[in-house]
Amino acid sequence: MPPADRSKPFRLRASRLLYEAIFTGSLAGAALMYAWCTHFYSTGQSDWISYQMLGQAFLAGHTHLGTVPDPRLLALPNPYNPAGRDGIRLLWDASLYQGKYYLYFGPVPALLLWIPVKLATGFDLHDLQLNFIFCLAGTYFLLRILAGLMERQPPGVRWEMTPAIFALGFGTWIFQMLHQGGIYDVPVAGAY
Repeated sequence: MPPADRSKPFRLRASRLLYEAIFTGSLAGAALMYAWCTHFYSTGQSDWISYQMLGQAFLAGHTHLGTVPDPRLLALPNPYNPAGRDGIRLLWDASLYQGKYYLYFGPVPALLLWIPVKLATGFDLHDLQLNFIFCLAGTYFLLRILAGLMERQPPGVRWEMTPAIFALGFGTWIFQMLHQGGIYDVPVAGAY
């Protein structure tokens, strides 16, 4: 019987530590970039609270938003005609139905993240913060999956996969999505 190779467990531990270091560094870098893109602590945007309004509606026991439409808008024969809405403030990216606004991009971000955070902490997350959390969680799990795949590959292939970690952390449209802060970005980030 040939003698056991005692260096193999050390090599496996060392390679795992290296991949964990690459993974952790990439995730930390992505988190810093994501935080910078979202202007996490001071957005200056008061209109990025669509999912806050939806979460508050759900907690109040209904599906319509609490924002009351302008009476001039409701008095129009066709409130969807842009020509008749000059000078009337309205809520974009929401449907007006029987005098109430409804968000049409889906309830999952409010149900999955906004409501639990509100109930646990009392803190109201705005849309960019929801984006940030969803994108960071998605990137974390993608990088974990890739690191797990790398561990199972032959040594030569492992190093060829290393750029994929950096591509997942930094080579996506997530930075642009976090920076622009549209209402549709929250469900897209949640799906990610």
